Amino acid sequence: MVDSSQNDQTQSLMEALKSRDQRTRSQAFEDIYVNNFPIIEKYVMANGGSSPEAKDIFQDGIAILYAQLLKDKFRGESSINTYLFSICRNLWYKEIKKNKKANQMKQNHSQDEHQFIDEPATSDRTLAVFKLFNTLEKDCQKVLELFYFEKLSMTEIAQEFGFKGEQSAKNKKSKCLKRLRALIKDNPTVYSQFQNL
Repeated sequence: MVDSSQNDQTQSLMEALKSRDQRTRSQAFEDIYVNNFPIIEKYVMANGGSSPEAKDIFQDGIAILYAQLLKDKFRGESSINTYLFSICRNLWYKEIKKNKKANQMKQNHSQDEHQFIDEPATSDRTLAVFKLFNTLEKDCQKVLELFYFEKLSMTEIAQEFGFKGEQSAKNKKSKCLKRLRALIKDNPTVYSQFQNL
């Protein structure tokens, strides 16, 4: 249960992460890093991991959190800090299990007040695509975000970018989507995850 002050902070941070202003989003991500990475790093290192592994887990956790936030799968039922810790803890558990290191996991989960979050079956695909998405040019990221996540029309996107008309926005979106698909196809690990869809 989130108290009113925590809820206000969570809602404010969620709004910042969804902001169209790059500086506002960057500041929100920086705040999340400062407040959460030391905790995640300490947890991973206490359970058989290293600092570099903690950074990887944290980055993956941020990617999942952001993707779920944009898709309205996280609506502030708990604090962002709590939710992110649960995601990262679950990711590290999966990493240990995958590497057959489960015996290194310390029996200290009884001290944790939150249980693992069961990620949807598509979370690995979502994360993989999100990582590739972040390698696109910033204008391509923005076009695709506006169309797929914020549900803006081509006319509204054209106005946002100062394009001459709707067709220009359509051409831009098509070109950016083609680039993302090419990135997926050129990445065997990611591409293979889509073969059975």
